[in-house]
Amino acid sequence: IQKSGAVTLEDLSRNVAGLSVQNLGPGQSQVSVRGVSAGQVVRDQPGVKEQVGVYLDESVISLSLFTPDIDLYDLNRVETLRGPQGTLFGRNATSGVVNVITAKPKLGTFEAAAEGEYGNYNSIKGKGMVNIPLGDNMAFRVAGIYLNRDGYTRNAFLNTRIDDRDLYSVRGSLRWEPSDDTTIDILASYF
Repeated sequence: IQKSGAVTLEDLSRNVAGLSVQNLGPGQSQVSVRGVSAGQVVRDQPGVKEQVGVYLDESVISLSLFTPDIDLYDLNRVETLRGPQGTLFGRNATSGVVNVITAKPKLGTFEAAAEGEYGNYNSIKGKGMVNIPLGDNMAFRVAGIYLNRDGYTRNAFLNTRIDDRDLYSVRGSLRWEPSDDTTIDILASYF
């Protein structure tokens, strides 16, 4: 993912056969697998259901045709499963599933990484990750992303920019291995 330079699911879809992501605005990406999606819909249109499920660590995150903007930082992998996948992922996986698998905490290892960018339109972007061992059989990992950018379009009447962007997300996970046969993972995310 890092070597390809992909930052979002839309970037990643360019390298995956049969997967396409149409960006309809912040938090409104429309994902299709093999050309099948729910079609062009109006926000909160009743009766229309997703055809492609988007999951974060096997928990659904795409609801009512809205897919959160996921930054592909500190991930293990992204799986694209062509459908139908109703048996494993439910009725909203008729066409397929995109399953984003996050990096899990590593026992006994301290790791940290950070990135920063400054660009056009006063764009400030920061990403960071830290993995902290908590004894021999427990570890905690947290990753965060922050993006602030001035908009491209100015409303001349109100003298404001109408497409400023302020995005932040935090993901924390705890891994506990009480025995060789048992692993307990707890994940919390905020986008």
